[in-house]
Amino acid sequence: MSQKMYDREKLIDAATAPVNFANKSFLIWMSLLGLALMICLYGYFIQLREGLGVTGLRDYITWGMYIANFVFFVAASLVGMLISSVLGLIGIKWITPITRIAEIIAIAFAAVAGLVIVSDMGRPDRLINVFVFGRFQSPILWDITVVTTYVAISVLLYFLPLIPDLAICKERIKKAPPLLQKTYHILSMNWIGSAEQAAIMRRAVRILLILIVPVALSIHTVTSWLFAVTTRPGWDSTIFGPYFVTGAFVAGTAAVIIAMYFFRKNYKLHEYLEDLHFDKMGKLLVLVSLVYLYFNVNEFLVPAYKLKRADVGHLHELFVGHHALMFWFAQLTGLIIPIILLLFKPFRKPLPITIISAFVVVASWFKRYLIVVPTMEHPYLPIQHVPHHFMHYSPTLIETGITVASFLLVLIIITILSKSFPVLPIYEMTELHSEEEYDDHDTQTASKKSSLGKILPVSLVLLTISSYVSAQDWTVPEDKSQKVSPFKFNSETVKSGEAIFQKNCVSCHGEPSKGSFNKDMQPSPGDPAGTKFQSETDGALFHKITTGRAPMPEFKNVLTEDERWQVIAYIRSFNPKYVQPEPVAAPAGAYAGMNISARVDYVAAQHKIKVTTTGNKSNVSNPLAGIEVVLWAHRYFGDLMIDEPKTTDASGNALFDYKESIPGDTAGNVKFIVKLNAEGLSGFKKDTTLAIGKLMTAKSLIATRAMWTVRSQAPIWLIAAYSIVVISIWSVLAYIVVLIFRIKKAGDTASDNQNTHTTN
Repeated sequence: MSQKMYDREKLIDAATAPVNFANKSFLIWMSLLGLALMICLYGYFIQLREGLGVTGLRDYITWGMYIANFVFFVAASLVGMLISSVLGLIGIKWITPITRIAEIIAIAFAAVAGLVIVSDMGRPDRLINVFVFGRFQSPILWDITVVTTYVAISVLLYFLPLIPDLAICKERIKKAPPLLQKTYHILSMNWIGSAEQAAIMRRAVRILLILIVPVALSIHTVTSWLFAVTTRPGWDSTIFGPYFVTGAFVAGTAAVIIAMYFFRKNYKLHEYLEDLHFDKMGKLLVLVSLVYLYFNVNEFLVPAYKLKRADVGHLHELFVGHHALMFWFAQLTGLIIPIILLLFKPFRKPLPITIISAFVVVASWFKRYLIVVPTMEHPYLPIQHVPHHFMHYSPTLIETGITVASFLLVLIIITILSKSFPVLPIYEMTELHSEEEYDDHDTQTASKKSSLGKILPVSLVLLTISSYVSAQDWTVPEDKSQKVSPFKFNSETVKSGEAIFQKNCVSCHGEPSKGSFNKDMQPSPGDPAGTKFQSETDGALFHKITTGRAPMPEFKNVLTEDERWQVIAYIRSFNPKYVQPEPVAAPAGAYAGMNISARVDYVAAQHKIKVTTTGNKSNVSNPLAGIEVVLWAHRYFGDLMIDEPKTTDASGNALFDYKESIPGDTAGNVKFIVKLNAEGLSGFKKDTTLAIGKLMTAKSLIATRAMWTVRSQAPIWLIAAYSIVVISIWSVLAYIVVLIFRIKKAGDTASDNQNTHTTN
C-alpha cells in the first residue's frame, strides 16, 4: 500500500484551466452541436404537425426507436450510482477522480431520458394527464416517478461536492463571464471550509450515496416492468429487473471510459486520469459484463429449451432471422469480445479500452432496440386488414433525426457542465483524502502476479432453432387443373383480388414480388409473383386456394368462387407474360333466374340454429334441397364458423349445433353470416342478427388484478406503499436542501465571527 498525495495548487490549476467559454474550439464545437440540433428538431416539428405517421410506428409496432433510446438513456444514467455510491461506500479510493465525470453523464442521460419519452407521444400536450389521471397500478406512473427522483438525487449528488470547488472557482477564474461569476458566488453557498460546513456536507453526501442505491435500482427495474408485465414472447420474463440493471452497468461504465479519455486528452488531465484508472475501469467493465453475459445466456437458454410456440418465431428472428446480424453484433462486440480482450492488460490502456468501450456503447444501444422491436413484430393478436408494411418496423429519416437530437442534447449538457465547472473533484481529491491511503496495491503487485483470467474457459451456447418438414409436391387432379375463370380479369377484379389478398394471404405469402413471404413456414408459402406460382394453371391455383393443405387453410367456406378467382387475377397481374384462357361461364343450372333467400332462426328447444333456403321463380317459392350451407358468427378478429357445413334437406332446412357461450354485445346480439355453396350460388351471402349470444355484462377477467384495474379498485396497500415511499424519499431530499442552506448559514456565521474578531 502506498499513499497518493495531490499538490493542491497544481490540481486547482489543472482543474480550472479548461473552464473557459471563450475558447475557439469550444465555440466551434457548440456551434456544430447547435446547428445539428436545430436540423433534427425541425424533424420533431414535422412530427408534431403531421403526427406519428411520419415515423415507422404503426398499429402493431407501437414502440420502436424512441422507446429503445429511452431504455438506453436510463441504463447509461445508472453509472452515477455505480461509481459514486457503490464503489464509494465500500471504500474504493482510486475512483475519486472519476466520480464527477460519472455524475455528469448520469445527469445528462437521465435528464434527456424524460424528453425521449415525450418524443414518443403523438400529443405531448397531454403529458400532464399522466400526473393528473395516472393510476397507482401502472408501471408508467412508477417509471415517471423514479426517473424524476433519480434526476433530482443525481443533481444533488453532483452539486454537493461541487460547493467547495465553486468557492475556488469564484476566486481563481476571473475571466469567466459575469453570469457564470454570479453563479459561482450564489452556488458556492459562502463556503469557507469551516469544520461545521465540512461535517454538514459529508452527512448530506453520505445520505445521498445510500439513498441513490435503491432509487437507481428501482428506476431500471420499473423500466423493465413496462415490458415484463406483458405476456409477449421476449418480454414474458421474471429476470428482466436484474437483467436490465446489469446491462445498465455495462453501458454506463463504457460511457464513463469514453468520457475519461476525452477529458484526459482535451483537458490535459493525464496526471489525474492515469493509466491506472483506465486499467481499473477495464476490470470493472469485465466484471459487470460477465454478470450481464450470465443473464443473457439465461434469458435465451430457458425459452429455447422450452420452445413454446410463441417463442419459436421470436428466437428464430434473433438467432438466424431478420434481426440476426444486429443480435450477433450486439452479443459479440458488446460482451464476448470485450470480455476476452480486456482480460489482457495491454487492452486496458487508455486508447484501446476507449475503442472497445465505443463498440460496447453502440452494441448496448442495439441491444435495447432488439429488446423492443422484434417482440412488437410478434403479436398474439392476428394481423389482418392492414397493409404489409404495418407488420414490420423500419425507422424513418425523421424518427432517426429526432433520436440523434437526444444524443446531441446529452453532448450539449455534458459540454456545458464540463466547461462551467471543474470535472475533477478538487476538494475530495485534496482535503478529504489527503490523509487517506490510495490503493494502488494492484499496480505494485501486477508485475509479480500473472494476469488473472488470461486463460478463461468460454462456453458459448449457440441455439439454432429450425423445424423443417419435408414438403412433397402438391398434385392437382387433371380435371381441376384445367378449370378456367368464368369471367374476364380486368382492373376491377385485380383491385378486388388485392383487397382479399391483403386480408387473408399477405401474413404468410407477403407482398408479391417483394420476397417477403414467411420463410419460417414449412412447406414454404412462396412468393405469388415467383416462377413456381406463375407456372401453375389458373385451375391449379383455384384448387389449392379452395382445398388448402397444412399449414395453408382451405378457403372453400371463407371465400366465394368469384372471390377466389379475383385473388388469382391479382396474382396474375404480376406476370406481364400472362395470357388469360378464354373464360368459360358456369352453366346456368337449376337456380338460373331464381330469387334466392335464406332465413336464420334459433330453435331454443334443440339448441340449434336453423337455416331455411328458398328459391322464388315466377312468383312460386320452393325449398332448395341438397345445397351446402356454411354458417359463420361475425367476430372482430375474423369470423367464427358455427358447426360444420350442412346440406339442406327436402324442406330446404339445415340445422347447426349452437354453443350458447358465444359472446354477443351488451344486448346479446350476434351477427350470423350464411353462405351457400352450389353451382351458380357461389356469391350468395346473407347477414342476420339474433339476440342469442352471451350477454357481455360479466366482469373482465383482469378486473380483480391489482396492477391493471381502474384507480378506484387499486388495493389500499398499493396506494399506501407508493405514497409512503415517494413522500419519504422526497422528504429526505427536502432535508438535503435544508442541509445545503445550513452550509451557507454556517459560512455566514463563520464570516461574521471572523469579521468581528478582526474588528476587535
